[in-house]
Amino acid sequence: MKNLNSLSSLLKKVNKVAEPDRTKILDRIVEIIEKSPKLGNSLPNSFKHQFLKMMDNSDPKYVLAAVKGLQYCLDQEVVEKLITKIGISEKIDSRIYQVISFSHLNVLSAILKVAQQGKIDFLTAIKFGLALVEDYGRTDEIVLQEQQMEQICYLLQSNYFMLDIETKLLILNIFSKLNLPNVHNFISISLQDGDSIVRDSALEAIRVVGVSSFIASLQRFSEVEDRDTKKIATEIVANLNMN
Repeated sequence: MKNLNSLSSLLKKVNKVAEPDRTKILDRIVEIIEKSPKLGNSLPNSFKHQFLKMMDNSDPKYVLAAVKGLQYCLDQEVVEKLITKIGISEKIDSRIYQVISFSHLNVLSAILKVAQQGKIDFLTAIKFGLALVEDYGRTDEIVLQEQQMEQICYLLQSNYFMLDIETKLLILNIFSKLNLPNVHNFISISLQDGDSIVRDSALEAIRVVGVSSFIASLQRFSEVEDRDTKKIATEIVANLNMN
């Protein structure tokens, strides 16, 4: 009851004060809701716009508070705004991920849109999106069949040489494990990568998705000078011949 009374009092005040007092009141509102989450459902719709404005505050403390508040008024506009704030801090990133990953909204497409508009660093967007893809793969396979997954695959392929090694390895791991659309195309591109670590990981991915489309590549890699690459390719070919 105490939290409810405090919340009601603050809700009446928030539109009667100017900045920076308004931001401080919104922060206090979020603190109360965090202690009693059910109270978040009583927030007026107008608070969506209050928290969206608060997202542009220069103080990360208030950005985090805005993220927490926006979870009670989620829609596609809010998701896109949240994504633009990825990268400020690990704490904010973690909360954004928590808020949007279970929103049942078109999050992957929102990430693509924001990245293509240049509102977020491309690699940051890709890594964030891949984490979502992996989680969706564990919980909701239908999501992975939607057009947004095809868009992500196309974006990754067409921007392959912008990716760092860490991201390439992450893609190979997730795509092969979940057998995502275009995984064979991405493996084929990775087999031609200039870095042996990526090529070796592509060979390992072949073990997971099946060798039938890569026999010629395996034969070629079993004859290269690089010892590790040759070993992986030779083992796969040997297992194929044994079967």
